[in-house]
Amino acid sequence: MSDDGESPPSAPYPPPVRPVNSDESASPLDLLRHDLTGEGRWSSARPLVHMCGGVDALLTLDASAIDTPRATLEVFDDDGGPLGGAFRRVHEALTTYRFDAEYRAIVSRIFEIARTNQSRPLERRSDPKRIAAAIAWIALMGNMEIGRGRRQLSADLLWYELSVTSCADLGRKIAADLGMRACPDEDPRSLPCADIRLGDVALLHTSTRAWIVAQRDATARAIHQIEQGRAEARPFRRRQDGLVQLRGLELGVLAAVKVQPDGQQRVMVLLGSELDDPEEIVALTVPAAHRLVQLITAALHGPPAAARAVS
Repeated sequence: MSDDGESPPSAPYPPPVRPVNSDESASPLDLLRHDLTGEGRWSSARPLVHMCGGVDALLTLDASAIDTPRATLEVFDDDGGPLGGAFRRVHEALTTYRFDAEYRAIVSRIFEIARTNQSRPLERRSDPKRIAAAIAWIALMGNMEIGRGRRQLSADLLWYELSVTSCADLGRKIAADLGMRACPDEDPRSLPCADIRLGDVALLHTSTRAWIVAQRDATARAIHQIEQGRAEARPFRRRQDGLVQLRGLELGVLAAVKVQPDGQQRVMVLLGSELDDPEEIVALTVPAAHRLVQLITAALHGPPAAARAVS
C-alpha cells in the first residue's frame, strides 16, 4: 500500500481500444444529413429544408424543371366566377413579364392546394382579385422572384398590374393557413424569400432549385472539409486499411508533484521544454497516476506495437 493509503493496480493492463467512427468514407451529403438530423450546427441549411419540405426532399433535389401539365388556364374551369377570372388575370400578368410556364403552373398548384385546404383560405371576405394577387405573391416570393434585390418584378409592380393595393399581409395569412410560413425560431431574413417557405419541391421553379442545390452542396462541402480536418487532427484514428494511426506531440517531462487543492489528491505532471513555462500540465487522480506508471513501464519493457501507424 502506498503512503497515500491507496493501493495501485495489482498488474499492468493495456489501455482499452474503442472503435472510432471514421468519416473518411462518408459523402458530403451524408454528413449534411447527419448534421441536419442531429445537432444541427449548420443553421444556414435549415431554411433550405423548410423550402423543400424535409431533409430527404432537400438531399434528393435536383435542378430539373417541374412538370407543367396543369400550367394552362383549364385549372380554373371549375371556378367560373370572379375568382377564376382573377386568376386568369394573374396568368396574363405573369406572361406579360415573361414568367414561364413553370411559374404559371406553380400559381395554379397553390390555387389547387388552397381550394382543397381545410382552412378554406379562398373563402375569406376579400376581393377575388386580392386573393389571386396574394397567391401570386406567395408563389413568386417563395421562389425568391420578388423581395430584396430580386429580378424581374417588384411587389409594387405586381399590385399595379393586378389593379390592387398591397396584398402582402393577405398573402402571409393565406400562407400561414397553408403551412407555408417560416418556423417561429427561424430568422426570416435568412433567405431572400423572407418568411415564405413553400415546403414542396413541386412548387419550386428550376431557377430556385438550382440555387438551393448550389447552397446545399456548398454547405455539404464545408461540413466535409471541416470533418476531414477534424479526422486528420484526431490523435487516435482508425484508417480504412484497418490500421490505427496515433498522433502524438513530443514533449519533455519536467516535473511531477502531488497536490491536494480541494481535499482530493492529484498528481500534476508538467510537460514541455522549460520548467518555468511548461507547454502542458496534466492533472491525474492518484489511481490514474499509478495506472499511468504501470502502463508506461509495461510499454518500455515490451515490444513495439504491431500493425499501427505512428506519426
